[in-house]
Amino acid sequence: MVNKSRFKTMDDALDEIMVLRQEGTVKKYCDEFQFLFELVKNSEEMSEYYAIYLFMDGLEPEIRDIFQTWHQYSLHTERQHFVSSEIRCK
Repeated sequence: MVNKSRFKTMDDALDEIMVLRQEGTVKKYCDEFQFLFELVKNSEEMSEYYAIYLFMDGLEPEIRDIFQTWHQYSLHTERQHFVSSEIRCK
């Protein structure tokens, strides 16, 4: 559980988001990650890709596997739509 009152600096929140792990429900983990992300999103160290990596890394392995499978499928589907639309536009 994230102790929300202990973050006096962005560095404190960065340290916490880097070690955050899912303990309990996905909703609880998402809420904790979102809270920390709001504190660090403007940090030079926090790119969108790094935030996604940290989020995925903190999920329980079973949940992470499901999410990665879905995410890969959706990227593949989106890529196919893009390629199809490019062909029709030529």
